[in-house]
Amino acid sequence: VLIDDSRSLKVNGKDTAAWDNLQAIFDKGNDIKVFSFSDNIKLINQPDSFQANGPHTNLTNAIEHLRTIQIDEPVNSLSIISDGNFNMGGNPLYSAKTLSCPVITAPLGDSIQDKDIILYTASHNNTSYINTKTPVNVFVKAYGTGNDDIKIRLEREGAQITEKTVPVNQGENSYSLLFEITEGTPGKYHYKIIAENKEGEVTYKNNHYDFYIEFFDNKIKLLFISGGPSYDNAIVSSILKRINNFEVTVKTLKGPTEFYEGNIDPHIYGNLSAIMFLNFPSSKYSGRELEDINSNSKKFNIPLIFFAGRNTDFKKLELASGIIPFTITQPSGSESSVRLQSVSDQKTGQNNLPQDITFNLSNVPELNRNFSGVQPKAGAVTLAVDKNSGEPVLITRKDGNITSTAFLAYGFWKWKLKSDNEKQIEEIIEKAIRISLSKSKNKRLIVTPVKEFFDYSEDVLIQAEAYDDNNNLTIDASLKGIIKDKNGIKIKDLSFTVDKNKFIANCGKLPVSDYFIEAEAEINRSVYANDMNRLTIDTLNTEYLQTTSDYEVLRELANNTGGTFTSINNLLETMSNTHNTNISSKTNISSRINLRENIYFLFLIILLFTSEWVIKKRNNIP
Repeated sequence: VLIDDSRSLKVNGKDTAAWDNLQAIFDKGNDIKVFSFSDNIKLINQPDSFQANGPHTNLTNAIEHLRTIQIDEPVNSLSIISDGNFNMGGNPLYSAKTLSCPVITAPLGDSIQDKDIILYTASHNNTSYINTKTPVNVFVKAYGTGNDDIKIRLEREGAQITEKTVPVNQGENSYSLLFEITEGTPGKYHYKIIAENKEGEVTYKNNHYDFYIEFFDNKIKLLFISGGPSYDNAIVSSILKRINNFEVTVKTLKGPTEFYEGNIDPHIYGNLSAIMFLNFPSSKYSGRELEDINSNSKKFNIPLIFFAGRNTDFKKLELASGIIPFTITQPSGSESSVRLQSVSDQKTGQNNLPQDITFNLSNVPELNRNFSGVQPKAGAVTLAVDKNSGEPVLITRKDGNITSTAFLAYGFWKWKLKSDNEKQIEEIIEKAIRISLSKSKNKRLIVTPVKEFFDYSEDVLIQAEAYDDNNNLTIDASLKGIIKDKNGIKIKDLSFTVDKNKFIANCGKLPVSDYFIEAEAEINRSVYANDMNRLTIDTLNTEYLQTTSDYEVLRELANNTGGTFTSINNLLETMSNTHNTNISSKTNISSRINLRENIYFLFLIILLFTSEWVIKKRNNIP
């Protein structure tokens, strides 16, 4: 028996029902092994060992672990007692099938939603720049609240900075609202979104959402290369020059090998944050800059942002194929229109895109393209498509330490005709650049927690990476570090060990609070580097983001393993029937003689058949 030991069972008394069934199972006898599971499994010998306090529910990992420890003792049947809210490890069906036994599932709780307000998630950039507005899109679910509006407040480092109201409509459950955050000082800040508690909610533990955003004060140093003067070139270059924190070097192609602003200084690459192409290389270009850009991008980990143009020569672009996220199978053709649609719009109706970047592509004019057959490279993420053809338009891809992003359409001058669309051009350009930027570029030491928010019951893991003079990972470094509390008092020294190309430190369990990580390193016995980061220890509310039971997953497990989906009250009877059926079947099978294991029977049969053949031969019997 595997019994769910996670915190979601504390909602609606599911833990009491689980405890009662455990008592009945132990009263039945000693032929049943009982394991509790959350993010791992634990053998329990009495109901009092059951705590229902696990921070996650990972049935897949539990079954895999069970299969390992039961390798010499096959499982006759597996019974799972759970509310079905498996939030880690993926679908457990494949792992369950490897046990080759029927799976009996007994649901705990109800699939009917009670009154509840859930702050489900908040979409935000993990990094931003000082004096720049950073949007935070909050997604709220409200059940059984009638028309009672909900107040949502935003806190920064424990202090409220703003509050908004969500107007609730009868029969509508999902809502969203937008906060904007601005910081004037660099640093990593802890924010919390909190929904007010309403009387009668099934739990208040899902009424908040925590996150970090790190703000930088360094300017983005951008090399902007255009394939020649054009309307799009004028629009994009003017936008780049007015965006805060952008320091732009513009190069506009004049002839096959020269630029209006002069040649590119080869010493510029070491200090660049990113390189941006617009309609470059164009058909008239025949210089050697592409080879230099390709090699320097890899050498200095410089991301590339590519925007297509009417005269882009995709054959020449292959000279930089190592740093672009796509290939074109039909590089030229007649011009066609492009209607932008975000991938998330296409799937969920929400602008909740990968990379924590959101786009507003609604009600924008059409663009153009004169090619087809776009193939994103392995590992690329498509953020927007052409609604007409379904082909990718906005693509991003990380390859090692380099991220590249491509926007495969042109004709922004059409948007410029409508003044309210120019802001959307700026949004696409700025966010395409921010997707590609690496905050750690040219840093010799990078220290990060494995995740920013740990449950108080989890071991805290810190990892660090050290880089040599050529920006390559190295383990030839001496690291030391400490963890401080929010008052700056040292809590613990960090002891790093090497794991492949990284350094890992296990801090064990820490009390609930915010913490600062400080680390320093001597690299290759010559270079000194340091870094710092933050993390939070809390009671994670992952288990409370879904408060109804999920019967469908439990049904699927039973139906696809020859098991039974039964009520919690009928579990013992179902287990007994399944056990007896399997024992009878195995007894019939085991009564057969295995000739490989009974060699004397095999010799006897061979002898009898040989004797029969000899007798028939002597007497001419056919």
